[in-house]
Amino acid sequence: MDRMAFLTKHLDLQGLSMLEMGALDKPVLPPDAFDVCYLDHLSTAELRRKYESDPSVDASKIVDVRYVWHGGSIADSVVDRQKFDLVLASHVFEHFPNPVGWLLDVPNILKDDGCICLMLPDKRFTFDLDRRNTILSDWIGWYLEKLERPSPRQVFDHFSNVRDVSSAEVWDDPSYCGAGNIHQMSEALDFAVGSVGEQRYVDSHCSVFTPYQFVELCRGLRTLNLFPYRCKAFEPTEFHDMEFVVLLQKGDGMFRPGIENANLQNLARQAGYGGTFGSGKFNRALATDPALKRRYDALLGAALQDLQERWNQKLAFPDLDKVLHHDRPRQDDPRRPEFLGFERCRDQPRTDGPPPAQANLREVS
Repeated sequence: MDRMAFLTKHLDLQGLSMLEMGALDKPVLPPDAFDVCYLDHLSTAELRRKYESDPSVDASKIVDVRYVWHGGSIADSVVDRQKFDLVLASHVFEHFPNPVGWLLDVPNILKDDGCICLMLPDKRFTFDLDRRNTILSDWIGWYLEKLERPSPRQVFDHFSNVRDVSSAEVWDDPSYCGAGNIHQMSEALDFAVGSVGEQRYVDSHCSVFTPYQFVELCRGLRTLNLFPYRCKAFEPTEFHDMEFVVLLQKGDGMFRPGIENANLQNLARQAGYGGTFGSGKFNRALATDPALKRRYDALLGAALQDLQERWNQKLAFPDLDKVLHHDRPRQDDPRRPEFLGFERCRDQPRTDGPPPAQANLREVS
């Protein structure tokens, strides 16, 4: 996916104040081209020491980190109280132990109508291939527990299930299951034990999803009034790629049903009420006429449902085809080049999970 093409298609980046999280040495938003600052779990000097022996990171090119986030409220880490037009996180969100808390916190550092851009791994084409999809009850549980570090359960689930996977093989072979688990079960247990109490932060993919499942999770949060955004743009996983992108715009995002009094009175007339309004007369009529109440409740329910549907359309989450955006790719997948009429353009797709340079906002075990 051409990330910059996605961003410039939906935003005029020039002149925007932007924050990128977990950029390390490969920022999506280069500092010489945009008004951007960076946030990470360590200072620049500490990151360079940490990654000086890591062949996947050019420590000399690690960006200048302005804000250091040690957990808790991200707004507290932005010590100068700056507000941003865009917050971007590339292969970082899935690492958060409490994604709902993060989604509710980020608006505190966004300007009015500001956006967050999430670049997310599609589990079907990463080392998460064989893992269970995260469901809404997971997110709600982690939110109520106020997790600031991956829990032993999250850590064990990650290390006991991640597999050695080629994304190209997943696209080309519907029966492909990877080359086996990366870690022994005993190693997974050791990592989980190490995450207990205050011992250390064990970096993990806490959330696992496909594009379809991510949308369903966000819709679930919205019904609970825990999603203060509208979906401005969404790009599902392209053929022979392993990530999808979502652009969320700050907004109320909460459905507060409300019907004007004149419309309520019109519903009462449709239900068969012939009296006058005021001084509780209609409410008394409902209390004494069960048939009237049934008709009115049915009309009111339909009106509220219509409001809900129009509100959903305004938030503009896409209706994704589950076969294409959740199930494993099939040989007749319409995104394949042979069906689109052009030659395959990616001979060397990424073959694992999040790029190492962008997968470690917090300290890796």
